[in-house]
Amino acid sequence: MPNGVTTKYLDPAANVYELLGNGEAGTVRIAIELVAAIIAQSIPGPNLTTQAELLADLNWDEPTLGAVWGDANTALNGVYKKSGAAGAGTWSRIGDLPMSVATAAALAAKAPLVSPDLTGVPTAPTPAPGTNNDQLATTAFIKTALDALIENAPGTLDTLNELASALNDDPDFAATMTTALAAKAPLDAPSFTGNVKVPTAAAGTNSTTAASTAFVQAAVSILADVVASKAPLASPNLTGAPTAPTPAPDAPGGRIATMQSIAEAEARAAAQIVSNRRWAMALTGGDPARTPFGIDWQAQMIFRGVDVSDMLTQSALDRMARLELTNDRSGYALTLRDPAGRVGFGITKKARMILAGKDVTEALDGTLADRVAALEANNVRDLSILCAGDSLTEGAGASSLATTYPAQVAALTGRQVTKLAWGGQNTEQIAARIGASVSLLTVTGDEIPASGSVDITSASVNIGYYAGEVVTIPGTLAGVPGVYRRETVSGGASTEESETFTRDTAGTAVRCLPDTPFIPTNPVPGGILMLWVGRNDYSGVTDPAELAAINERILDAIQEVFDDRIAARPNEAPRIILYGVTSRDSPDEYVGTANYAAKRDLWAAMASRWPRSAIDLDAILRASGDGSATDNADIANGVLPTSLTAADRIHLNDAGYGIAATVGVDRITENETNDTWV
Repeated sequence: MPNGVTTKYLDPAANVYELLGNGEAGTVRIAIELVAAIIAQSIPGPNLTTQAELLADLNWDEPTLGAVWGDANTALNGVYKKSGAAGAGTWSRIGDLPMSVATAAALAAKAPLVSPDLTGVPTAPTPAPGTNNDQLATTAFIKTALDALIENAPGTLDTLNELASALNDDPDFAATMTTALAAKAPLDAPSFTGNVKVPTAAAGTNSTTAASTAFVQAAVSILADVVASKAPLASPNLTGAPTAPTPAPDAPGGRIATMQSIAEAEARAAAQIVSNRRWAMALTGGDPARTPFGIDWQAQMIFRGVDVSDMLTQSALDRMARLELTNDRSGYALTLRDPAGRVGFGITKKARMILAGKDVTEALDGTLADRVAALEANNVRDLSILCAGDSLTEGAGASSLATTYPAQVAALTGRQVTKLAWGGQNTEQIAARIGASVSLLTVTGDEIPASGSVDITSASVNIGYYAGEVVTIPGTLAGVPGVYRRETVSGGASTEESETFTRDTAGTAVRCLPDTPFIPTNPVPGGILMLWVGRNDYSGVTDPAELAAINERILDAIQEVFDDRIAARPNEAPRIILYGVTSRDSPDEYVGTANYAAKRDLWAAMASRWPRSAIDLDAILRASGDGSATDNADIANGVLPTSLTAADRIHLNDAGYGIAATVGVDRITENETNDTWV
């Protein structure tokens, strides 16, 4: 067919291998195989030339699509759909082919994606400068890259020839430079030889600049002048008005005494001259005018204003070998012991006098017969019981006063049971309330007035903590009997609170130095102590370091309780029942938490220090559940069973308090029967 002739329709012919179609510029020739390939991309089923071939091919499942594209009867060309199972059924024409011959012709005129052989002047988008991937690079992209390569080079070095000339046409330029550098000193730790010279820095320079010998000689000369103007360490001959730091009153020896320190020492010595008596050693309790114990320069021993020197002449004390001032953990302020370490005479931190193991404080004001009677009375063992603690001892959660644990202890033993309990108090506060430790108080103006009350400005232990209550505690401050009073509306951290000390009777004003001990005079029985503390120390604490510090404070406070009992009866083992801290139903105290681990660590320390006193009440209660699913879940979490606790899941119910009373009484009976308090 001549070039330039186009056809709209062509008569179909059988057995043809090429088709003619309309192109943009005329008739194009298309291979039949190409048409088949194009159609196959759209229809996944059989693609056959004639309808007869398709109708004979029944090996397709319903609803497979097939195509007939070259049948002589063009009306039969189109898309067919299979009906029936493979090997049976029929094919039905459902529409025309998805691609016309013209479309096939247009595709044939396109370049392939794989290895196209382009002709003419092909174009493409120019990539952005710096592109580094498989994108086609245009001449514009290459020109831009070359311009960027030489952009900052001077005109004499913007070609390879110019660069070669600059390197002296040296083919091994790197080796040449390495050889040259080897003859130079490194910047890091150079090792110079010969006569090295550096500039001499200005005098007083303090930097990394190298120092010349001239700089060093100048510095040595200046230092020699400074040393010549100083006093020697050995036997200095000071002139003018030399000064020195004023040492503290308790500073170790060897310090220089200043005029101020001498004046302060004289004032302290003068303060200890009371009623024409100068003390060689005194425990003033904050006020020299009311010295509870002292030894004067005539070797007279004065206790609460009574000369007790004659009590040291009895034969029982002739064997005493050493006098010592003891530390705060012993329970004593001063002791006189025999070579075996037994206390023959002592003064406790609460100003009680112990003679040959007996408390003779109250006998000092009576006759000799009264003293003997007091000694004999101390030989009778007190079987009463004191229950001290927080709201668990107070009985929160119990249905009645009779079902609290102290009341159940009284019912089990038939003994006199005293309860001293304060809700919300921690271990240190409870120890101070029962007189085992002291709270150091500071009052306004450092003085107790002649009458009336004085405000307390600080306290080392908040013994008056009790939310929303008025607390009054009788006791002695700086030797003055009176009453500590604290009133608050919201507990220990309230800003709406007041703390005061009111003396019992009017008298003269008394000096009360900062941190003076307040000694409670609550009547505390001397029998068996059942101590249940620690619950309020732990609540809400999750930090491991803080929990470790809490454990130390609890152990120290409990130790003070034991020391206090030892001081009261030095020749008798302390009769104390010590309950371990119980858990509460809170996720921050479950098994695996730092709080749970800290309480178990505390129990291990208590069991190690006081094995015959300590009772793991938490473990005992967890082992006493009723077997219900609720109790079992509680036990798995490491908290007390619901069946033994009150609604708040902190305090116990009647049954729980009954277990606490029973195990405590059992331990008392065991220790008394076997004499195994220690």
